Amino acid sequence: MGLSPTLLPVWVHPRKSKFGFSHRDEWSGVWHVHVTSPPHDQQANRELLEECRKRFRADVEIVRGVSSTRKVLRIGVEKGLLEQKLESNRIPLNKKRV
Repeated sequence: MGLSPTLLPVWVHPRKSKFGFSHRDEWSGVWHVHVTSPPHDQQANRELLEECRKRFRADVEIVRGVSSTRKVLRIGVEKGLLEQKLESNRIPLNKKRV
């Protein structure tokens, strides 16, 4: 039996200072992903796919939301392993002081 790919819902935030998975929304389960590229001419999508392929060492494709900030990725990694890799690739959240 082969690997079963995982569908990963993400919310892409373009024009950030560095690439990374910031956090997972507890209610919706959507991962927030920061990309440095602007959304113009699919630059943010290209960066998202390239970085995900490099970090997860697997095939990655956008299956829904190509022209939206909310997307669904199909990643060729089983769910348990993907969750471990996501946690290890998180960027720390900068908490604003009030």
